[in-house]
Amino acid sequence: MPRIGGLEAIKRIVAQDNHAKILVFSVNDESVFVDRAIAAGAKGFISKNSAASDLAIAIKSVAQGNIYLEKATEFNEYYPEGSNRYLS
Repeated sequence: MPRIGGLEAIKRIVAQDNHAKILVFSVNDESVFVDRAIAAGAKGFISKNSAASDLAIAIKSVAQGNIYLEKATEFNEYYPEGSNRYLS
């Protein structure tokens, strides 16, 4: 992103609207990037290597107010059982 990074953009958007539904679509799909995006306020994360059908599911899920982490069960620490989340 020009001028600011994606994480800073997420933080600024959430600061303006804490109900923002941000889905990160990134080539960086290592857990550290997912962790940082979720901690910054993103509601979902999907890799650019994902199938178009998975991207569509992620967009719909986040738009409906769910959390979407692409096959990322290792990230469940953010969303304990019973929370509003979606894992593909």
